[in-house]
Amino acid sequence: MARMEIVIRYDPSTLAHPRVDRAGGIPRLVQSSDTSDSGVVTIKASRNPAFTGSGTVASLHFDRTGPSPGTVDSMDGVIYNDQGVPMSAQVSITNPPPDQSGTGREGDPATAGRGGGGPPRPRFRGRQRSRQPPMKALLRGLK
Repeated sequence: MARMEIVIRYDPSTLAHPRVDRAGGIPRLVQSSDTSDSGVVTIKASRNPAFTGSGTVASLHFDRTGPSPGTVDSMDGVIYNDQGVPMSAQVSITNPPPDQSGTGREGDPATAGRGGGGPPRPRFRGRQRSRQPPMKALLRGLK
């Protein structure tokens, strides 16, 4: 992979305030993101020299607007080799499970991890901007 572009379309009535964090799964990756259009997040990345492998490219965090885990309408990704030729790759999203607590959050922060209010929140390394589990854009099986 020499460069890529991922476009994620989501329902802004269920998800708000998208934030993209570099995941660090691919060393020396130069990455930029655009969240200025409501309902669309664009992530672009490049690496010189090109490489072969797999890893997490970005973590995409949202604020939920209700008890739903949110709606991601589509995700399109294009990955190019060092000659600019599109390559085959699997691009996927990992979404947190639906909220069971009725608070609009994955586990009530007052009781999460202490045996009540819904499932415990997963632990995150590094600084966590939101109490919501991230959606992750993954690249697998780059050839």
